This record gives sequence, C-alpha cells and structure tokens, in this order.
Amino acid sequence: MLNITKVLELQAFVCKNHPDIIVINETWLKKSIKDAEIFTNLNYRVFRLDRNQNTHPLDPSNPKKFKRNGGGVLVAVSNTVDMKPTLVKSNARAEIISVTFTMKNKKKLCLTTCYRVGTLQEENFSEISNHIDRVSKTKSIARHIVVGDFNLDSVNWDSSVGICRMHQKFLNLFNDHCLDQLVQQPTHCRGNLLDLVLTDAPHTVENLEILRHNELIKSDHFAIRFNINVNEVIKRVRPSPRRIRNYKKADWQAINESFAATNWKHVLDSSDINVSWDNFKNIVNKTCDKHIPYIKIGTKATPIWYDSDIDKLFRKKERLRSKFQNSQNP
Repeated sequence: MLNITKVLELQAFVCKNHPDIIVINETWLKKSIKDAEIFTNLNYRVFRLDRNQNTHPLDPSNPKKFKRNGGGVLVAVSNTVDMKPTLVKSNARAEIISVTFTMKNKKKLCLTTCYRVGTLQEENFSEISNHIDRVSKTKSIARHIVVGDFNLDSVNWDSSVGICRMHQKFLNLFNDHCLDQLVQQPTHCRGNLLDLVLTDAPHTVENLEILRHNELIKSDHFAIRFNINVNEVIKRVRPSPRRIRNYKKADWQAINESFAATNWKHVLDSSDINVSWDNFKNIVNKTCDKHIPYIKIGTKATPIWYDSDIDKLFRKKERLRSKFQNSQNP
C-alpha cells in the first residue's frame, strides 16, 4: 500500500466514511514508520504486524525470494467504539494477527487478518493453521471473522475444490473450523478472487460489498466493505473538541512582515543544529500565535487539514471517478 498518494487517499476515504474498523494487507510498513503517519489525527487505535524475517522467513532453497519490503498486516479500530479491542498474543511465523472485541455478554468477537504470499508452502500453512486453531479453541471467543489476501487463485468456491494441493489444504482448514467464505466475485483487476471474508457465524456479516476498482485507493485489488452485526447497541465514546488554528482568518501580511524583519542569520547562528532549530521553531510559533486565531472544532474525528474545501474536492473526484467507471471515457 505504502506511498504518500495512497496514504492521503486512505485518509480522505476514512474522513468521509468514518469506518469503525479498517483492515489492510500489504501495508509495506516498517518500524521507522509511526502509526500517526498513516492515521494522522484520525482517532484510531492501530494493531499491526510489519514484515520481518520471523513472519516471512527466508526460503533456504532460494533465499533471493525473500522481500524485505512489502507485506505486513494492520487492523485499526476507531476509539469511538467501546468494545475493548485487544490484540491476541501469538508467536506465529506468518503475517497474521487477531484482535478481539468484548460484547456485553462478556463473549468475544475475534477479527483475524492474514496476508499469505502465494509462493510460501508447508511451513507457512502450518503457522497460519496453528494460529487459527488456537483462536477457534478459545472458549471466550463466540464468533470469528477472518479477512485477508490468501492468494488462493485456483480455488473454485462454488464447488469448494482447489486445483493446487496447497490451496486444497487451506480449503480443508476453513471447513474444519466451519468458516464459510462469503466473497462471490473477483477482488483483483485480473479477474481473480484473492481477498476473502470467512466466518463461523455468517449472520454476523451483513451488506458485504466489493468496491469498484480504485474506489478507495489506487490498487490492483478491490476493497471490501461490510457491516458486523453484534446484536447489541454499541456504546460510543465521544472524542473531546479540538482547538486548532483558523488559517482562513490569518493575517498573512503581518506574518510576512514579521518574518521579513527577523534577523535570521542571528537566529540560526549556532554551532548546535538543535539550538538553531529551537530558535527557528519558537519564532514561527510565536508569530503564528500572534497573527492566527484559534477555533474549536467539533468532535468528528477528522485531521486538521481535511476542511470544507478539501471535502468539496474529494466529492468532485468521486463524481469524476464514477463517471469514468461508467463511461470508460476520460
């Protein structure tokens, strides 16, 4: 997923649709990239597993297969959902994580996401199988939903037959745990059904929808959207109002005059770069405090940059995209 355009497209989609849970496969994230860089001011708790040599081990017979970049899985849960999301502890050597949600009857719903590289074989299957086994045997978990890109392109889901031996093993695994596969149409631009939604409680998944190509972000996969029915009213936690600068009412002339009158050579004349940075930052902040008023914004979880002008542009982009999808004429 990772590039700045896709991140901004994701953020705009989240601002517009406010999903309670977001699941991403092939995040391409790494330790140096913070959660806040993906979900800037979006009020989400992030559970993620980035690619490493434990989750995606080297193939001794062909070590060049290992791709350090790529892979990774993520589950982001809105902080407005009061269901105590908790990461399930796991030592699985695969790109798979599970998050549980506690319902009012103290039973738990578990959401698992898995990204399986199609070239990985027995060892990877065993790790995924063991993880799903452990979740299924947990007594407190009443319902289990599994989503992800399993790369099972040879499977005929109507007849539940996999041409490839490894694909058949995954089918058997799903059947052993009574996991019904609910996606019925291609999820990839090449016409393959790669991204799955499986559950042992089909009534829990409602309004499943395959979004159109590039509707969420530019990708060769199609995004999937669905509702989770937990048969209870979810308590919502209202985030506190935020205080931000109102740049539309900034006195830009005064700001420019103040900066022009500043002796920047003196401000930045230090042998310590950190001192120079602090001096620069303090002058900018004091100038902004003086000439840019503050405003309180509502509790809706949107980043500071997503204002009414951006929202109008987002709506326009969606209209043009829909028009192109229908006509195929740019």
